[in-house]
Amino acid sequence: MTANGGSAILSYSVEINDGNGFDSYVGETSDSLSLSPLATSLTSGLMYNLRYRARNVHGWSEYSPTELIVANTVPSKPLNVRTQNILDKLVIVWD
Repeated sequence: MTANGGSAILSYSVEINDGNGFDSYVGETSDSLSLSPLATSLTSGLMYNLRYRARNVHGWSEYSPTELIVANTVPSKPLNVRTQNILDKLVIVWD
C-alpha cells in the first residue's frame, strides 16, 4: 500500500501564521491545486510560519512541519544589464 492510499491529490491547504495563529490561504474551504503565489496580504520583510497539507479521497494528511519564511516582493527590473566574454565564458552583470 502506498502512503497516499493510491489516490490522487484533490486539494492542497496552505496556512500561514503571522504570530496570531494559522490562517488558511488556499484549499481549505474550496479545492485548489494551484501552486501560484498565494498571500498578497503579507508584509514584506516580516517573518511568517508556513505549513501545508494535502487531501485525497481518504481525507486530509497531517500538516507538514512548519517552515519559517520571510515575505518578500518581486524585485524591480535591473537598471543596467551587460555581458562580458571572459575566456570561454559569458558573464552577465547587472546593477
